[in-house]
Amino acid sequence: ACAATIDGTAKLTITPTEPKVSGDMATVTYELTVTPPEGKELGVFSIQLQPSEGMELAENFSSGNEKTITYGDGKLKYDEVSKTGIFAIYAYTPQTGYFAAVGTTPERRMSQEAKVLTIQATMPADKAGTYTLNAEFIAALDGSGDVYTAQVSTTPVTVSAGKAPVADKTPQITETNGETLPNRDNSSDSAAGGEGA
Repeated sequence: ACAATIDGTAKLTITPTEPKVSGDMATVTYELTVTPPEGKELGVFSIQLQPSEGMELAENFSSGNEKTITYGDGKLKYDEVSKTGIFAIYAYTPQTGYFAAVGTTPERRMSQEAKVLTIQATMPADKAGTYTLNAEFIAALDGSGDVYTAQVSTTPVTVSAGKAPVADKTPQITETNGETLPNRDNSSDSAAGGEGA
């Protein structure tokens, strides 16, 4: 049997926290929001992330003390003990960029818009351009194979190249202890700091 498209449009919205970044900080966090069709419910959805060429998605859920991937609002994973949540399987695989949410019952399907994932992406710091995190999105009421029309809306990120190196003959000003002094060459920064503490 072939899968059929059922009435209704499910939406995936991909929004960067910063739509414009400079070359010295070309890292942004994307928020992924899933919206069920109006007046209808979701029992299953999947997202296959498709980053632009040159864009790298976080490959671990944390880096040092910083979380680089999180599961949205945290209320969608079904908890067997408290009997709260929606999806028995609610998992993102960083190595493949694939997210799956499945395993519901008719009594506990997703009926309201929710943030499902946040993920950091890094673009080349020295290469100006526009980068887009796109995705293949599939959403359905249940596991029958019949799917809703899927709509993906994504906001591009514009990266402006980092600052060009400043030539030695260009005067630079550094503010030190309230006084404005001409900047000496970088190897003698301590000499510009005035007398010791």
